[in-house]
Amino acid sequence: MEEKSGYFDIYSVGCFWFTPEDVERLMAGCRVFSLKKGEALYSADEGEKMIYYLRKGKTKFHMIYPDGSNRITSYSEAPGFLGIINILPGHLTINYCTAVTNCEVSACSPELFMTRVREYGLMEKLFQYAIATARHIYTSLTMLLSEDRVQLVDMLRNQQGLTLQETADFIGCSRVHVSRICKQLEESRKG
Repeated sequence: MEEKSGYFDIYSVGCFWFTPEDVERLMAGCRVFSLKKGEALYSADEGEKMIYYLRKGKTKFHMIYPDGSNRITSYSEAPGFLGIINILPGHLTINYCTAVTNCEVSACSPELFMTRVREYGLMEKLFQYAIATARHIYTSLTMLLSEDRVQLVDMLRNQQGLTLQETADFIGCSRVHVSRICKQLEESRKG
């Protein structure tokens, strides 16, 4: 599987919304385990089953594209929660996570996690944390989409010979936007 290099955001929401005591109460009795560099924390089909707390180390998130290629979407450093978005019903994980360094992780089911959030009155903190996580996901995916759009315009214009309007219609944006991308591509080839 090819791993594309590209835009990624070094990300750590951090736990400044949660005190160390909050984290210990939320993750009390949950499974604690170690990951070696390169090991998978979870795959796309199992990511939504747990909420993780990265105690030590650094991880990276990958997204698999329909063509089988693999793109790094972001990084996360300890301390921080991974998988907070998994508390949303109907959520489907489209990425997987691997260790960049040796890591220590706690894992908790979303149901137990939410029970504890309510029990300890941490809903406001969780909401703020979830908003920051969603903002990060949106930013990362927007940047990847932008990068992919540039590659798609390059392929459609230079390899397929489509006009500006045909390219714009194909990717769903304006002709002016495609023209700007073409200018950006020309400048990058000169430099």
